[in-house]
Amino acid sequence: MIGKYRIIALCTSGIQDASCRDFISSLNGCMVNSNKRLMVYDTAGDLFWNTPTEKGDAKIFDLIDYSAADAVIIHIERLKNSEVVGKIIKSARSFGIPVIAIDGECDGCVNLKFDYAAGFKKVVEHVIHKHCVHRLHFIAGIKGNEFSELRLKVFKETLEENGIPFDDSMVSYGDFWSVPTRSAVTRLIKEKRVPEAIICANDVMAITAASVLTQNGISVPDDVIVTGFDGIDEINFSVPRITSCLCSQERIAEKAAEVIDDFYEGKQILREYFIEPTLIESESCGCIPETIINAADYLNKLNDRFFRYREETLSLGDLSSRIQVCDGIYEVCEVLHSKKSLYDMACVLKNEVIDETKDSLKIYTESSFGENLHIVYNTSAARSDEVRSIGVKELLPNMEGFLQDRKFPLIFNALASVDIPLGYVCFFYNDCDISNYMKINQTISVLSSGFIGFRNMRYQKYLTRQIEDMYKYDSLTGLYNRLGFSKEFPRLKERNRGGLITAVLADLDRLKYINDTFGHDEGDVAIKAIADALKNACKGDAICTRFGGDEMFAVIGGKADGDAVKESIRTYLDDLNKALNKPYTISASVGIYTAQSDNMGFEELIRKSDELMYIEKFLKKASDTLKQ
Repeated sequence: MIGKYRIIALCTSGIQDASCRDFISSLNGCMVNSNKRLMVYDTAGDLFWNTPTEKGDAKIFDLIDYSAADAVIIHIERLKNSEVVGKIIKSARSFGIPVIAIDGECDGCVNLKFDYAAGFKKVVEHVIHKHCVHRLHFIAGIKGNEFSELRLKVFKETLEENGIPFDDSMVSYGDFWSVPTRSAVTRLIKEKRVPEAIICANDVMAITAASVLTQNGISVPDDVIVTGFDGIDEINFSVPRITSCLCSQERIAEKAAEVIDDFYEGKQILREYFIEPTLIESESCGCIPETIINAADYLNKLNDRFFRYREETLSLGDLSSRIQVCDGIYEVCEVLHSKKSLYDMACVLKNEVIDETKDSLKIYTESSFGENLHIVYNTSAARSDEVRSIGVKELLPNMEGFLQDRKFPLIFNALASVDIPLGYVCFFYNDCDISNYMKINQTISVLSSGFIGFRNMRYQKYLTRQIEDMYKYDSLTGLYNRLGFSKEFPRLKERNRGGLITAVLADLDRLKYINDTFGHDEGDVAIKAIADALKNACKGDAICTRFGGDEMFAVIGGKADGDAVKESIRTYLDDLNKALNKPYTISASVGIYTAQSDNMGFEELIRKSDELMYIEKFLKKASDTLKQ
């Protein structure tokens, strides 16, 4: 539960399909007034092929918080990946949550099924009993398909029960589609085997069969009765309207809600329930339909839906490319807010999508979405709340209050780069309008593409900077190498045009002695110490470089206090020698020269400071000789 609300998680696909929308709308209607809230976890396809893209879509089911869910409903016919379904069932059962399988058979679940056999038998019996037909022909679906074979079996049994002999010539195959059905009916006409009734295994084939008969001057239903099965919308607009059998999404949704109530009320629950389809008597068998849908109104709705979809498609068209070229996530937020077609939704991204240093081809979290994510767009919140961190179990901020204000389903879809999860989008429309549901897949596709490009481009820019740094900096000391220094020196001169600049050259004393006596690793320690001392001494507008093997060179904008710089280097090295306690002493000879920026080139600065450095080195050697 979340607060006072029981959470029902529905796992499905293809939410834009009318039958799926009808199920969701009916299920939500059964729950919303009884302190239940529906959360829909949706994928674009049925996951049958298990492609990398489908694996990315399926990550959305990893977002389900089973500790908060009170029941899980799985659309088995819509999720044709047994591994994904099995994982959902296993997770739910580990929390003791009831799982309801819709239109399928799963162990350990309450299975709600349409009684296709009973429904199809109704159609065949209606033709035989009410219309007194005895010469029937069956157009099956795909040979070997379980649904087609079941309906063929029912057809044979019903004929037998009514004393009508059956033989194989009474069956053709239309593969559940128009073209093979057209061929099958045309063959019956050519062979003069037109029956009194053609019973089709689905509505698409029935509409096609009626059309072919009419085109050949055979009247439906006066000469031949035609029936279908499934109850799709199109049967109401064919001529004549098709007699069929409806597998009611409303009835199976009501049963699912009832089972959930029974579970929490402690009532006995069966392992499976069958929902009998409803016979639709209509014109293609000679009956008068109970209801007639206004074709003009229906077409107007389709037109409105089409034009709305087209306009929003145009609006979304350049969104992906605009997201990809954004420099940062706040700029992405501005781009998202510029699109009026993005409404009633929140977009949540994983941390690594925002972090430019993370490889876009890797997953950095143990779970699909990690523990913390960032909301980057939320039309239900103030702009100031965006790009804020939330826990993965929160889904949205203040979820209890959000659920209280919303009486329609929350719909979750994964954002993914092929099979790498990027985050998710939550849609919270204020209705179950199929026009909204139809744009979900397109919105997810555009946003996924945009964030994939955004992440890739930022990571590429980051790598480019890293590569540039590799060529710009000395690997041992971290100072600029000559190439890096040559690019920065003109900029420093420009910043100090008309003023002074100060050159500092520091040379490590006795490097050969240290290398020969203690090894080159110790020589490297001494070289880095000189570099660190120089960098520490050169404050303000300064650039430092490793000019040679043991020579470090710096240029400071303005006139620097040479004595102070030397003293800083000396003090730094004295403190370091005490801390390291090496068997040798690290020291440096330093030359400092100040000149006018406009009149002094790089080579001249080097030469002048080098001369002063060698004077100091000579004096050191002379002093050491006198001491000996």
